[in-house]
Amino acid sequence: VRLISARRLSLTDTTAKAYFDGLTTYGEALLGAPLVNTSDDAMTYTRTTLTRQYNLGLLWRLSDDDRFAARAVRELLHVVTNCTTWDPAGLILAEMVHAVAIGYDWLYHYLSPAQRKTIVAGITRLGFNEALVQYPHAFWANCTFNWGVVTNGGLSIGALAFLDEPVAAANASAVLSKALVGVSQPFRSFAPHGAWHEGSMYWGYTSEYALATTESLRGVYGSDRGLSNVSGFNETALFRLHMNGPSQNSFDFGDSNGYVYNEGCDPSLFMGYSQLPTSSPRLRSLCAYEARRLAKLVASFTDVNGITKYNCSGIFESYLYNNTGTHGKIDCAYLLIDFSAAGTAAELLAQPTAKVFQLSAFGWDNRDALGFFRSAWSVESEGVSGKHSYLAFKAANGLPNHNDLDGGTFVFEAGGQRWGMDMGSDDYGLKNYFTQSLKFRYGYYRKSTAGHTTLTFDNDGLDNTNRGACDQDPGPDGITSITLFAGSDSIQDTVTTPESDSSPAFSIVDLTAAYGRQNSSRVERGFAFTESYEHLLIVDEFEFAPTSTVRNVTWTMHTMAAIQLPTADSGNGENGFAVLSLGGVSLHVKVIEPHGAVFSAADVDLLPPQKPSVGVSKLQVHLDLGGNSVAGVSVTRIVVGLSLSAVAATVTPNPLAQWKAAGPFAVHTKHRA
Repeated sequence: VRLISARRLSLTDTTAKAYFDGLTTYGEALLGAPLVNTSDDAMTYTRTTLTRQYNLGLLWRLSDDDRFAARAVRELLHVVTNCTTWDPAGLILAEMVHAVAIGYDWLYHYLSPAQRKTIVAGITRLGFNEALVQYPHAFWANCTFNWGVVTNGGLSIGALAFLDEPVAAANASAVLSKALVGVSQPFRSFAPHGAWHEGSMYWGYTSEYALATTESLRGVYGSDRGLSNVSGFNETALFRLHMNGPSQNSFDFGDSNGYVYNEGCDPSLFMGYSQLPTSSPRLRSLCAYEARRLAKLVASFTDVNGITKYNCSGIFESYLYNNTGTHGKIDCAYLLIDFSAAGTAAELLAQPTAKVFQLSAFGWDNRDALGFFRSAWSVESEGVSGKHSYLAFKAANGLPNHNDLDGGTFVFEAGGQRWGMDMGSDDYGLKNYFTQSLKFRYGYYRKSTAGHTTLTFDNDGLDNTNRGACDQDPGPDGITSITLFAGSDSIQDTVTTPESDSSPAFSIVDLTAAYGRQNSSRVERGFAFTESYEHLLIVDEFEFAPTSTVRNVTWTMHTMAAIQLPTADSGNGENGFAVLSLGGVSLHVKVIEPHGAVFSAADVDLLPPQKPSVGVSKLQVHLDLGGNSVAGVSVTRIVVGLSLSAVAATVTPNPLAQWKAAGPFAVHTKHRA
C-alpha cells in the first residue's frame, strides 16, 4: 500500500515529485559507482549498503527501470559472498541484516532463483547464525540505549523478511523471538514524553530503527506488538522539534553534532513519525509539515528555471546532487515511502514556546531534565537563520551513554546567531573515550565540566592537569533536576508554575548534588528573560559547607563569536562588559552581580589527539572565594545579562528562593496587555 501511494504521489504531488527527481538523479549516479569496499571501515560500508538498498530498491519499484534493480542486486550479492563476517559485536551485524533484508524483499521479483538462494545462504550464515551465537552474552540483547533498538530492531526486520524461506526460517524465527524481547526494553527509554537521554544524534539513530521496526511488524502482522503504544514513543517527534533552535541547529549536548546538515536532523524521520498510527492526527500533520520544511531548508536549491531541486543521497555517500557542496543531503527514499502532504505552518506556530522534558533511563527516574524557551517559532521564510530568541538547558547526569558532566549548560540564540554553544562530540577513537570516569572520558575537555557553558569551582584553567577536581560528580549521586519552569504558552505536567507575569520565561536548575564532590550546600542556576525576550539573565547562587576548601568559582560561556573587552581607556572603568560579534550581529554581555567582577576571554586551543577547536573562545568570570568576598562583599551569586540591545538590563533579579512565589523580578519591566 505504501509503495502504491508513493508511486501515485510521485506523479501528482509537486513536492513528492521533486523528491522522486532527486532520488532518480542519485540512482543514476550510483549506476556507475563502484561497489562498497568491504575492506573499509565496517560501519561506513554497511550504512552505505543500507542506503543504496533503500534508494535503488524503491527507485526500481517506482520506475520499473531494471537498471536500478540490477545495480542493487550486484551490491547484495557482493556483501553476502565477499565478507567473512558482518560484525563480531552486534551493531554492524544488525545493520547489514537490515540492508540485505530490504534488498531481498523489495527486489524479490527481480531476483533469479539462483540469486535468491545465494542471498538466503549468506544472510543465514553471516546474519542469523552469528546473531544466535552472540545473543546469550551480548549486552545489547537487553540494554536501554540506542544499541538496543538498532541491534534488536535491525535483526527483527531481517528475520521478518526470511520467515518463509525454508533454509533460513528456523534461525530467522529464533532470532525474531529474541529480538522482539530485546527491542522492547530500550523503547521504554522514550518514557514518559518522548525525550531521549543520548541527545539529538542518537535520537536520530534510534528513531530510524524504531520506525523501521514498527513499520515492518505492522506490514507482516498488522500490528507492531504494542511498541508504538510504549509511553513517550508516539510523541517523541516533539522532543526533536524543540531541540532545534531558530538556526535549525540542535541543542547538541553529549556526543552530538548540532548542525542542521547532520544526519541526526534527517527530515525523513519526521516524515516517518507522520505515519505513526498511535500519534494524534494533529501531531502527524505537524510531523509531515516539519519534514517537508526541513528538507527544503537542508537540501534544496532552485535551478535557473526557478524549479526546486533536492540533493538526495545517503549520509555515507559523497555524491552531491548539485556538485557544489553548499547543500546538505537528505534521504529521498525515506521521504517518499512515508510521504504525506498534510500539515501547514499553523501546526508549528501553535506549538508551545516553552517546554520541559523528563527523562527516565540511566537514573533520571522521570526527573525534569531538559528545558526549552523560545520567543516564537521560526516560519519557513526565515530559512535557517530565524531571528527569535532560543534557550535550551539541562540538568546533570553523567551516567547515560554519550553524556557529559554538563549540568547547567545551555545554548543561546538571538538575532540569527548561536552565542552560547556546546562543543559536541570528540573523536570516538580517543583512548578510553567511552569509559565513563574522571580519569578517562571526562578527562577530555569537551566531556568535562570545564568544557561546558556552566560553573566550575577550583578551576585553574584549561591546562590544569588536575582538572577533574572541578568536575561535577559523574555518579548516581550527582544527578539533578529542573525544579522550576514557567513560560508563555508552556505545557508541562509536573514542574511548578508560579502566578507571575514578570517574565515571559524563567526556570531554575538545582545543581547541588552535581557539585557534591566540592561539598556544596546549595548550587542553583536560574534563567530568566525580561519582557519581550529583550534580555536573558543567568543567575547563579551557591553556598558551601564550612568544611569546604573551594577557593574560586568560574562562570564560563563557550562561543564561536569574537569577544571584545573594554580597554583601560574605554571610559567604562570596569571590564564587567563584553561585546560578542558573530555574523554581523553584536551581543552585549554584562556582569550585573557582584559589582566589580570582570570578564576575561581566551581561545580554546585543544591539543591532539583531541579534535581541533578552531574558532572556539570562552568568556569567563573568575572570582576568588577566599574569605567568600569580592571587594569586601560576600559572594553567593553571579548574575550575567545578555542582550542584543546595548542598553543593559536595569532590573535586579529576585533571589532564586523567591522565584516560585513572585517570579524573577521585583518590578515588571513592562506590563503585558
